[in-house]
Amino acid sequence: MNLHQIMIITNTIYMYRLLLIFIITLSFGLLTNESVFAEWCEISSELPSNSELTGKIDQCIEARSGKWESPNSITEFVCPQGNSWASNDQSITSETLAYNIAANLAFNKADKDIKKYMQELQKNREPDPTKWIENIRSCTDKITSIYDNICNFWVLEKRLNENKDKIYIKTTSTYPQDLCKSLAKKKIQWWYNLGTIMMSDGIAKNKKNSTDKWATEVKWAYAKILADWHNYQKILARAAGKMTGYNKQIVK
Repeated sequence: MNLHQIMIITNTIYMYRLLLIFIITLSFGLLTNESVFAEWCEISSELPSNSELTGKIDQCIEARSGKWESPNSITEFVCPQGNSWASNDQSITSETLAYNIAANLAFNKADKDIKKYMQELQKNREPDPTKWIENIRSCTDKITSIYDNICNFWVLEKRLNENKDKIYIKTTSTYPQDLCKSLAKKKIQWWYNLGTIMMSDGIAKNKKNSTDKWATEVKWAYAKILADWHNYQKILARAAGKMTGYNKQIVK
């Protein structure tokens, strides 16, 4: 073995040591990777269209008349029976029926997006409570704004009366605004409470998942280091053997 060969072996051992250090650094670097808290609160403020609302209203009117089905068979929205509203004993007229169904459908449309938001929260594992609170509060403000719009009498009145050939709302006493606002307030509190429940659940699961992930990755990294170290020792042994043979040749 000449001097050039010895230098090649020495450089190979040196490069392998650098590679081993890089693997160790990368393995343990992965363990400190922080989760990213995604902010999603895509809740549409758009009301159902005039045709969507009036189609459902007409469906309920026909059901109440007993033409095709009964009010109980309608599950997408509340189609009441009887002659008065249970909440305030107000008479059920074509106007009050139209406005109540419109408000019901508008809430349902917004609530579908809110449920999607809650499902995303359920998947999140952000460990920082501050980020959770900021996100939930921001989304709650958006929900409040959308609900306030639904409870604005003139907003739904305008949508229902878009077709001037068929006017659904003619008076301003079709739906007590305090009832709508009271319902909206309760719903907002429900969503906020659900969000905070998701927060505590997500933080708890994050702690468990982080512990499990850390243990798994440390075990994997340690096994990889042992395997690399074993290969490194083989190279050293071969290099030492060749060096011993070279020394014997020199002595002769």
